[in-house]
Amino acid sequence: MKNLYKQNITGALKILRRCIPGVQDRLRLGRSKDIAAWTKIVDGKLLTRLSPDFPIIATICGGGSSGKSSLFNSMVGEHLSPVGGSAGLNRRVLASMHREIFNRPNTLSSLFEPFGCLPNPLKDTKDLTVSGHPLYVLSDAVPQNLVLMDTPDFDTGAKGTYINRDITLNALESCDILIYVFTNSNYNNRENTDFISEMLTGIGMRKCFLVYRVYPSFETEEVQEHAMTVARNLYGNDADRYVLGIYRADEDNTVAAGKRFMSLHPVRKTDHSLITALQSMDSRELRLELLSSILKDVLIMAVDFLEHARTSRDELRLYLDALQTAQSHCVREALKHFPMDRVVKRFVEIWTLTDPPYVKAMRKTGKVVELPFKVLLDTQKKVKNIFSGSK
Repeated sequence: MKNLYKQNITGALKILRRCIPGVQDRLRLGRSKDIAAWTKIVDGKLLTRLSPDFPIIATICGGGSSGKSSLFNSMVGEHLSPVGGSAGLNRRVLASMHREIFNRPNTLSSLFEPFGCLPNPLKDTKDLTVSGHPLYVLSDAVPQNLVLMDTPDFDTGAKGTYINRDITLNALESCDILIYVFTNSNYNNRENTDFISEMLTGIGMRKCFLVYRVYPSFETEEVQEHAMTVARNLYGNDADRYVLGIYRADEDNTVAAGKRFMSLHPVRKTDHSLITALQSMDSRELRLELLSSILKDVLIMAVDFLEHARTSRDELRLYLDALQTAQSHCVREALKHFPMDRVVKRFVEIWTLTDPPYVKAMRKTGKVVELPFKVLLDTQKKVKNIFSGSK
């Protein structure tokens, strides 16, 4: 059934992709630009990503000085992203991928479609400290089915203004899986988790791994308790379903200084190593599940919008009826006090004064002819009355 479901979605998209432009041409709808934009989305964002060989995009995200870059460097096996500085040091997204992925046609443009630009190759790590286009580096240490992204701090700023938030939003939009890194000082920071939750659950449901950078003295139970607090802040009651793994990274000054790589340890007995868990994921299955959740949320939003539209329409009808009733009442009341006799009299005066000369002449002629008849009729009535009275 699942295979049939996959084939139906992919097949339906291909049919739409093939037929819609033809309908546009035949009917001459005049929407060539809209059709072209739609076709680009289907080709670059849907069909390409539903391909079984399209890599999983895992984005590392977290607050300031949480250890994102240390984790990224550890996973790619190179000290690429600067660490050890103050919060907000890195200003760009850095992606690492296998060479085989890089050589596939159209993959790079599809990967970075949310950014609206293609990435540049990383030439100097100092380039990461200034804002600009995303950067990429090729690494044979990264699994062939994975693209790993390091993001800037999304909470660096003041008075509600965050300098890196827009680029972080682009990275989160492009990802299939989130790796959320947090510390003991910010694990219960609701502003941070609310921001991440909006991206993970706003439209559709993206899954995540949790990495807790914690003091070595913390017991496993305490680590898991704090991690589940983060999970519930992100997903609510669905936390167990969408959190794929929980890992601890013990505080180490040499790691923070970039002298050693970060070591991750699974917190739950059922969790595998992070790299193993990422390698074992079915990218197509993951995206079909994400796409289904997106469509479900869109349909729910559409139904809500339709219901609001119907309610608004009914309210407007009631308002219109009330307005028409009020207008009718006002007109009737106004007519009661309207000086109709004065208006008619004035109208007659204006009409008489503005008549052309020939009309006035005809009116006078009518009076001359009319007078003898009136006299004759009055005489007849008077004579009749006299004779009637004598009888």
